[in-house]
Amino acid sequence: MSTRNADFELVREVLLGHPTVREGTIHGAPSFKSRGRIIACPAIHKSAEPDSLVVSLDKQQRAARIASDPVSLYVVDHYAAYDVVLVRLSRIGRKSLRELLDGAVDFVGSKLVVNRPRVSRASVKEGSTTGQERARKPKRRQ
Repeated sequence: MSTRNADFELVREVLLGHPTVREGTIHGAPSFKSRGRIIACPAIHKSAEPDSLVVSLDKQQRAARIASDPVSLYVVDHYAAYDVVLVRLSRIGRKSLRELLDGAVDFVGSKLVVNRPRVSRASVKEGSTTGQERARKPKRRQ
């Protein structure tokens, strides 16, 4: 097992090991998403410490996680309203980072199930009143 410190390459390695995670960008910085929801990205706001990572985490769990590892985990006002925690990559251990990232993938996946009910195309075509109908453009006549 390698003894290197946690870094962004480890973040990439862990997250891309999950089948639903894709790498993309947000505000010009690399990011990792699952079905369009952000799992992790560099903390680019000026209030965040350098070399910090934003990781999705339930706000209800955040305080306990920060209390258990205040050297590695923190939050600033800019991010306080969101379901995220900030990670000092230079301070967190590899095992702790892996556990946090795996938990973030699970958390984002659980939000997708709860927040995005699937509507079949058949119900949309039949005039469903679920509020999930898609606006269709009228066909152009030539």
